[in-house]
Amino acid sequence: MEDGGYELVDGGLVEVPMGALSAWVSLRVAKFLLAFIDAHPIGVVFPQDTMLACWPNRTDHFRKPDGMFYSRGRLPGDRPPDGPLKVAPDLAIEVVSPNDNAQNIEIKIGEYFDAGVRLVWVCYPEINTVHVYRAGSDAARLGPNDTLSGEDVLPGFSVRVAEIFDTTLPPL
Repeated sequence: MEDGGYELVDGGLVEVPMGALSAWVSLRVAKFLLAFIDAHPIGVVFPQDTMLACWPNRTDHFRKPDGMFYSRGRLPGDRPPDGPLKVAPDLAIEVVSPNDNAQNIEIKIGEYFDAGVRLVWVCYPEINTVHVYRAGSDAARLGPNDTLSGEDVLPGFSVRVAEIFDTTLPPL
């Protein structure tokens, strides 16, 4: 289970390989979130490969979102635990890879909301869009010219969607 490419879904190992572009986008989202949290210490951000085990009735079920945010007071002692996270995050992030399929993404979104997640961002690197899901509400589709907001989960956070998907290397 230490290998970053697997989740445990109801007792069965499921490979979740991430392509290079998806990993890049995941890192960019984390970069923007970390910069915001450094300036506004309202919580903590976890990167991809962090185990999430917040389904008490499914002890053989672990997911690995491509990013998560917890507001202050959500984690015991406001500290990362040694081991998997057993509390649902406020925000879960999924970055779609070429090996992902729509049904599995929808299942994950449902599981996140069932666990108590308030906001889910699903990033689609191939088409430069982010779908924003809120508990009990319809999804919004954001394109490159739109702004992704943290809404009431990350008050004050915003980034242009185009910046998330920018793969241009900086000049030397």
